[in-house]
This record gives sequence, C-alpha cells and structure tokens, in this order.
Amino acid sequence: MKARARYMDWAKHRAKPAIDLAGSNLLACSLDDLPGAREALDISGESPNGFAPLVEAIAARYGVGPDNVATAVGCSGANFLTLAAFVGPGDEVLLERPGYDPLAAAATMLG
Repeated sequence: MKARARYMDWAKHRAKPAIDLAGSNLLACSLDDLPGAREALDISGESPNGFAPLVEAIAARYGVGPDNVATAVGCSGANFLTLAAFVGPGDEVLLERPGYDPLAAAATMLG
C-alpha cells in the first residue's frame, strides 16, 4: 500500500484561487535564457560548505564568520537543516494542518 500525502490530495482538489501563492516552483529556464547571466556567474567548483562567494557575502552582510552561515538547496532542504539543528529524540514539534507533509516526516524522523 502506498502512503498518501494528505496535503497533496488537498492541494490538488482545492478550489482554484484568484492568485495562487502555493506554488513552490518556477518555470524552468537555462542561463542562455537570461541575457548576460553566463558571463556574470561563476558557479563551478566544489562547494561542500555552500557556494563560497554566497556564504562570504551573507556572512559579511550579517557581521558573522562564514562558519556561522548555512546555505541550502531549496526550502525543503532549509526546513530539514533547521529541524536537524533544533529537534532531537523525544522532542515534540507542532505543525499546522493541512501542511507540508515532508516537514512532518522530517520532524518524525528527527524527533
């Protein structure tokens, strides 16, 4: 039996809003679709601790060291990192319902 995500069932069957703020994705585009982007960006190389220029810029902006900055790939990754930093075995986590099922799954896994 496949587990069903109640949130996804709700999201797929809810009334269509006039302005939809629930989407978490953007239309795909490449660097070639953005004039000048390829020349302006250097996003190659290893980045186990995040893209170094981004981490350094965030650290400078907030007056902290780069070791105090964590970057994530998307909101789901950021949510997981945040939960991992604060939630431990036996902790209780309050979440809204309906809500984002992967967030609840991460909280269950961590706590």
